[in-house]
Amino acid sequence: MMGGRGNVKNHRPGGWEHAVSRYMSVTVELVDVLQRDFLDGRGLGESVAHIDASEASVIVAESLEADRLWNRLAGRTFLSGPRAFEEKGDRPKSDFRIAAEFELMIRMAEVARRVKDRGAQQNCEELAMATLKEVLRSATASPMLWYGEIFLDVAEAAAAADDPAEAQMWVKRALAHELRFEGGRNAGLLLTDLARFSVSAGDVERGLQVMAGLLRHDPGNIWAYNATALLLDESGLPDISAEAARRGLALLEAEGDPEKLRGQMEMILESATASRAQGPRTTVASAVLDELRAALQTDFDAGKPPSVEGLCCEVVPDFDEIPVKRPLKPSDVPLPDREEILEELAGPSTKRPPRLPGRNAPCWCGSGRKYKHCHLRQDQRR
Repeated sequence: MMGGRGNVKNHRPGGWEHAVSRYMSVTVELVDVLQRDFLDGRGLGESVAHIDASEASVIVAESLEADRLWNRLAGRTFLSGPRAFEEKGDRPKSDFRIAAEFELMIRMAEVARRVKDRGAQQNCEELAMATLKEVLRSATASPMLWYGEIFLDVAEAAAAADDPAEAQMWVKRALAHELRFEGGRNAGLLLTDLARFSVSAGDVERGLQVMAGLLRHDPGNIWAYNATALLLDESGLPDISAEAARRGLALLEAEGDPEKLRGQMEMILESATASRAQGPRTTVASAVLDELRAALQTDFDAGKPPSVEGLCCEVVPDFDEIPVKRPLKPSDVPLPDREEILEELAGPSTKRPPRLPGRNAPCWCGSGRKYKHCHLRQDQRR
């Protein structure tokens, strides 16, 4: 994760702080650079090589929106409660703004835990999770967030709440997002999670079919054998779990063990072997088991031709119907009024000197910018 955690100060006038989120995909330092470009009247997208003007505009607008909430509420949210987040107007909140709300609610829960107010802590945690789901249900995707981590955290929370069907739904959403925005780099891991949640939901056959598809698609992936053997052992299918573990050990013997998985594979094999005397504890259609056994015997250097997207469509029947966010555009989050932001940055306690500085002298507010780039126009209007 590139983003910072916690309350990050930037030594701005009036004690202004940047909003942060544990799911940030950009650094606080990058946000500060882009915001300063905007406040100094420079062209957005000129100071950071890998960010164009459109993306820079979105980051500035989203971050300033979240900053204003953060500085209004940070440090007093526990006393004010959920009503502190209520605002007039019907303008939709951006995802990063909602992620900042989530972070503040988690802080509320932590304060409640420290004062041993279990009821308030539970209320804050439930509200925080509902807020995190709001991020995922919006139509647009912010360039400031890692959505994969949010999808998985929400899925794990659903599984912990004994709702594996909801967990499956969020992992499917994560898969669709991964293919649209990340090129499918983590699709294999997400499919493994989907198989795990499918088994937890009682749909063991669907989980095994997902793992069979993964093995056919990439039979040289040791993690696929490790996950398959572990899932089968936990599912009460020790015989085929032992087959998967042995196949994984054969792959390690042929190609080495850079991932240091030999010990774990041997432990799974030992556990499955010990469980074989009890027989299978789960009933699975023979056709599904045959498909999985055939996948386990695929040559290590073979692999299945279809793309990752083709694999997802193969093992997730309703994959084409899963909603996917669209990238956020500048028109979705217009930039705020620059002078209004500068006024807020100055802070209510900042006093103007009786003698104003020259145009090229440092501004009287202590921002470090030249007076002409900071409070000059504001003072002229007065």
